[in-house]
Order: sequence, then C-alpha cells, then structure tokens
Amino acid sequence: DVVINAMAMTNTGLCEEEVEKAYKLNSSRVGEIAKQCQVAEAKLIHFSTDYVFDGNSYSAYSEESPVSPLSRYGLSKLAGEFEALMYCEKTFVFRVSSLYGINGNNFVKFILDKASKGEPIKVVEDQVMSPTHAKDVARVVKKFIEDDIENYGVYHCSNEGKCSWYEFAKEFLSYANIEAEIEAVSWKDFPAKLRRPIDSHMSVDKLKKYYPMPDWQSSLKEFIQIWEKNK
Repeated sequence: DVVINAMAMTNTGLCEEEVEKAYKLNSSRVGEIAKQCQVAEAKLIHFSTDYVFDGNSYSAYSEESPVSPLSRYGLSKLAGEFEALMYCEKTFVFRVSSLYGINGNNFVKFILDKASKGEPIKVVEDQVMSPTHAKDVARVVKKFIEDDIENYGVYHCSNEGKCSWYEFAKEFLSYANIEAEIEAVSWKDFPAKLRRPIDSHMSVDKLKKYYPMPDWQSSLKEFIQIWEKNK
C-alpha cells in the first residue's frame, strides 16, 4: 500500500567526488522505485533536502520557491524529486533539514561526543538552517499513512524556526547541562568542495494542515531526554 524510500547517499562531501554513484542512489534508483509503485498503485513517500535551495533568499523557503542547488548532492536529490513525482502519481516528497536523532551519525552526536571528551569545539555561526529531530519526521510519515492523506506533492518537513549551527550547538549543550569550550567561526574557515546554502530554513505552513511541526527548541529538549535515557 505504501513504500517509504529511506535510501539515499547522504555523505554530501562524497557526493561531490562520486557523482555517478550519487545520481544512481539519489535519482535513477528513485525513478525505478516510483515506476514499481505506479504499477502496484501504491503510495510513495520519498525524502529530499533543503539543499535544493541556494540559500540566498534569507526568508523561509516555501514549496513554490525556485530551486537552485549549489552542490552535486543537492542536484542529485532534486533529480530524485523529479523522478519520484514523474513516475508515481501517488507521491509525497518530504524535504527535510539538518536531521539528528539517536541512531546514525549526525551533528548533535558529534558535538556531544567532543564535549564529553573535553575537546575544543569550533562551530559555524554564519550558516542558518532548521534543525530537525528525525522522530518528528517519522511522526509526519505515520500521520500521512494512518489518515490516508491523498494531497500528493512536495512538503517541507522540518522543525519550526531557524538558527545557526553555533546557536544550535550552544542550545543543546545548555539543555544537556554540559560545559564545553565552543568557538563561533565562519564557514570560510572550513574549506570544502561542497558549497552549502547560507540560509536554507523552510516554511512548514503547507504541512500544518495535517501535522503542526514543533519548534526546534522543543524538539531538541525531547531529544536530550531520549539521549539521557539511552546513554
């Protein structure tokens, strides 16, 4: 009845180096899945990214905002959106942003690890996004399936609000009552092949009709509670 495609090449730096693999996993394979969903008359839930935007708007991106990826990763994910929507009529594309959670590698766990070891931490303060707890994304998916929602298309699925990576790190270390040496730096201090959007925060007004996403601070507090129970 429903196919949830959680497959992706999410190592953004590696996508710049292994372009063919990035397009295979983030685009062409998505098209293959979408075609099979169309045959089976199944719904397809596919995940994309805020990296489909160039970050030069400085206001919240809506689903109708022009897309303009800066990286191979963003381009491959945008191509995946097109493949999913083109080949399966019953497709939901959820664009997520700066995901973190208990499982897998992510920014929050990286900072918590460095802080627990007493290592100095440098975090970018001039790039803005909407940090998103993976559990909230899962709740959205569950809601769309259980309520048999049929308003297909693209949805922005991030926590409400925006902050810099530095603000985010400071906030969750505070919530976790961890003292750490943390320094605000510029993205220019971290030379990389991957170009990241300066401000990619997204509007979730369209999603609110079905599921009101909590603000990023509330979701971060929930994550800290889960993390403390599991550490």
